[in-house]
Amino acid sequence: MTGRQSLSTSSEPPPPTAPTPTAASSGGGLWLSLERLRTLPLTPEARLALLRDLQASPQPADQQLPLTGELAEVTLRCCEDAYQAGRWLEALEHHDALLALVGPLAAALPDRAALFWARYGELLAQLTAAVHPAVNSLSADPPEPLLRAEICWRLCGRLLRAHGLPFTPPDWLVVLEQQLVQDGAAFWRDLAAQPAVGGDLARKRALELLLRLGDLLDPAPVWVGLQVRELLAAEATQLLDGPEPPVEGQLQLIVWLERLPGAADPQAPLAVALTRARLALELLAPQLGPRAPAPASSVTAIPEPAELATPLEPGVATLVLLPVGAEPSPLQLDLGPLLAAEFGAIEEALDDFVWHLPKGSRALPAAQALTAALEPFWRRGGRLSPLAFERLAYGAAAWQRCLGDRLQPLPPLDWQHSLVVELASSELAVLGPLLADPHALAPALAELRREHQNPEFWAQRQELPWMQCPPPLEALRRLYREEGFYASSHGPLESLRAWGQEAVLALQEAELWTDDAGCLGLWLATAQELVGEGQAPLPALGAPPAPEQLLAELGGLEVLYVGDQAAAVQAAHRAGRCFRGDPFGLRVLETPASRWPARPASGMDESLAVLLEAVDGLYRQRPFAVLLADCGAYRLPLLRAAHQRYGVAALSSGRPLAGWLAGEG
Repeated sequence: MTGRQSLSTSSEPPPPTAPTPTAASSGGGLWLSLERLRTLPLTPEARLALLRDLQASPQPADQQLPLTGELAEVTLRCCEDAYQAGRWLEALEHHDALLALVGPLAAALPDRAALFWARYGELLAQLTAAVHPAVNSLSADPPEPLLRAEICWRLCGRLLRAHGLPFTPPDWLVVLEQQLVQDGAAFWRDLAAQPAVGGDLARKRALELLLRLGDLLDPAPVWVGLQVRELLAAEATQLLDGPEPPVEGQLQLIVWLERLPGAADPQAPLAVALTRARLALELLAPQLGPRAPAPASSVTAIPEPAELATPLEPGVATLVLLPVGAEPSPLQLDLGPLLAAEFGAIEEALDDFVWHLPKGSRALPAAQALTAALEPFWRRGGRLSPLAFERLAYGAAAWQRCLGDRLQPLPPLDWQHSLVVELASSELAVLGPLLADPHALAPALAELRREHQNPEFWAQRQELPWMQCPPPLEALRRLYREEGFYASSHGPLESLRAWGQEAVLALQEAELWTDDAGCLGLWLATAQELVGEGQAPLPALGAPPAPEQLLAELGGLEVLYVGDQAAAVQAAHRAGRCFRGDPFGLRVLETPASRWPARPASGMDESLAVLLEAVDGLYRQRPFAVLLADCGAYRLPLLRAAHQRYGVAALSSGRPLAGWLAGEG
């Protein structure tokens, strides 16, 4: 081999006098040297079959090691041929055969062990890089679903095992591993929903991959824990439905519970109870063997549904939605009487509530308290009117203002491993109505199309109270004019729904924040529709990193900025104004110029595809670790695609990022 380390046991060819028996030699027949065997005009597969026959036959002791080295080298070449031809399962089989050979070679020749393992690590990285674009969630021509999921499962297992092997992988390999684990979990979850195709095995594999994803992303995003709990609930239901649950199934369920994403205290009651239960089951069924306990950092409690949760600790004020006639405690403000009240009455009720709070009481932030109060109500089929959401927005602003220093902080968002999004009113004002009744938006879309050449129409702006959702025509006009959305002329509603679907999926998978009460009201209206469609639980809202903190934590990373102020951001970076610690690499892309009246293609979906292709080209050129999106209506589909495909941190604010990124504060 040239240009790389060989797995052969010697840098010189074996002497011609060193005999190597062929398969026929067991009967006293033909003998060949390894050097002579190398000159035979054989395909790698034929050469491999011959070497395996030789290895299985009696041979002199001094020939065993050279033969093993040659077998490893040819196995490696067969693996390369297989993955280059897209024969993924065959490539994985050759990989496994190679790994079984490298260990004995390294043990027999310790002075060359590091070279053997480095060559194996190089092959594993190349194999992963070849498989990834063929099977990931954005692959243009993937294998059929079951094969696609199986390839991910097998390769993820090999990558997990590689963490304990003595070689240093390239930095980008863990990124591809995370993406394959994440996509594999999604593929197996989809198959689990089709009993005739996937069934129990698919659910178990999805669960294992999600738990592995939680380890890779530590701390795991909220959505990973939610999906794990959903699968665990299905597994437990099936296990306990039988007349006598098998001990092995109970033991496996406990082991999974011990690995739940999180960082609970290992001495917490649940962790202790799980450990005791596992040990008891191991004693009852010793034939199953001991199951090693999970690391303490992976044990966490399973939260109960909000309506069954234990009461808040004394001294923490919150918002509730009680049945008619129920009496709130001194720490509870009932939303029910306020949902149709005048705004002045809301102020009076809140002033009275705060006045009577026990001294020293704390309070939940409005976003956290409102979500906890309303989600159980929606899950039971309840619905609120548009006017009620205006009252909720007004009440949230008043709650934050009146309780001020008493408010507990929101949990910090993990931007370094997640999709992190600040909610934006311009998007939510369209998404809520689109989810509630998409066809009601068709007349507004038609009017926008008729008025496309009318500047007077587009110059209009309907001024509304801050807590009020704009009517459909105004909301869509703002989305076109300010955020760059433009619908396909052939199917405007279908185009809008396609954008809305990607945007909603991004919000459901993201860690969210907002400090704007009007935006919070629009989010709650959107959340009502999501829960009504069975999408609960909702993503929790948290606290984003401060701009200065984020700039400091970008140090040493490769960053991609996508926005309409790309040139200014690039200039600030070159001048060093972005840095608050170690410098970071930065590349930029301009947002497609599609704000009204521009229509660069037949619809926004085509402009988005061009943008994604450009992002993919930059990633292939040099992987980036962070995507900052400052690109209007493109931001949510772009963030989701980048986070899913590359596993990068993806962040966007509802307000321009370019200002602080350019060093303007």
